[in-house]
Amino acid sequence: MLRIVSHDLRGPLGTIVGSADTLLQRLPQLSPAAVRDLVRTQQRQAQKLLDLVDDVLATERVAAGKLSLHPHQVELRTLVDNVVGTFGADSQRVSVTGGPVTV
Repeated sequence: MLRIVSHDLRGPLGTIVGSADTLLQRLPQLSPAAVRDLVRTQQRQAQKLLDLVDDVLATERVAAGKLSLHPHQVELRTLVDNVVGTFGADSQRVSVTGGPVTV
């Protein structure tokens, strides 16, 4: 599990560090829109990191018997939209058919 978590943390961290380096090195040459895009990228990737840490902590609580799961129905389209939005894949086309699912 540590290998998987480490791998999943490296992606967002690399993106955050890369965009921060770009801001530090090229800030005077960047347009306000480019700066906003870089900061949004950092924000999105930082949120991914927070979500990953929350998932690891929740997994640990489940394994320790300190967290019980309560399955419930969700609208599949909403679930997919959230996943696509989390990964910043706004340009990807996703088609969802079907009704609510239990998760």
